[in-house]
Amino acid sequence: MSTVTEEPPTQNTSACKEMPGPVKEHELLQKFVGEWESEGEAFMAPGQPPTKLKGVESSRLIGGFWFVAQIKSTVPDFPYEQILTIGYDPAKKNTSER
Repeated sequence: MSTVTEEPPTQNTSACKEMPGPVKEHELLQKFVGEWESEGEAFMAPGQPPTKLKGVESSRLIGGFWFVAQIKSTVPDFPYEQILTIGYDPAKKNTSER
């Protein structure tokens, strides 16, 4: 029986960069974090009376970089859910919404 001894791989940490933290534009997303309730009306068809809408939203920040909202709404006979994510790319100086 033979045994093989391997040396653990070495890591060159000098080449690794530290991840940057959130910038001021990321901090602006904080004001949208929380639990929200909404009510409203929408016109679903021309000439028809408005339909009442109700919803709740639960939103948070992930790592200080991403705003994530889970939205649950009810239109009569049509409950639905959606997930909204918003981030900011400092290199491109724009937001990303999915």
